[in-house]
Amino acid sequence: EWQWSTAKNKGRKEVVGWMGSGAAWNLQRWDFIEECISVLDYTAEGTFYRVILSILGDRFFEAQAFIDKTRELLDTELSALVNESYNRAYEVIIRVQQLSELEEIITYKKLGSSIATNAINAAAIEEQRMRIRQIWTERLKGCSPNVEYWGNILAVRKLVVRPENDVDVWLKFASLCR
Repeated sequence: EWQWSTAKNKGRKEVVGWMGSGAAWNLQRWDFIEECISVLDYTAEGTFYRVILSILGDRFFEAQAFIDKTRELLDTELSALVNESYNRAYEVIIRVQQLSELEEIITYKKLGSSIATNAINAAAIEEQRMRIRQIWTERLKGCSPNVEYWGNILAVRKLVVRPENDVDVWLKFASLCR
């Protein structure tokens, strides 16, 4: 039986790290995602998961650096895939959309911190956060109605907006899953 902690095969450990990162992210097991990411190289996937950890730790400057690196790595991949097939490139386009939303999540979280320190402008700040959520909802309407794509996008948003606070979007997602 294969054991994560004692694995010696770097290739195998990296594959499990990549799959484990995705699973841990969706299960919100932040302790395990950190362990999984530690074996990932600085590929588009590895840097993407590092963005998430940086945002969770409120290390926004670091998160932005990883976003920029991930975007740079995806640029080459996207250029090659667009020449092959739009359908194959769409997955990378979704990843780029996730990066944009992660940048917006940084803003969203910073605004949340501002509410705590600036009660006078709390209503205006909350209005800005509401506008970001509305942009996300509108953007999702333009996304292909595919369970995998919506699931990936909603996983990003779950970093700051719980599903029970975005019921309409999650009900649409549930209907896609049928």
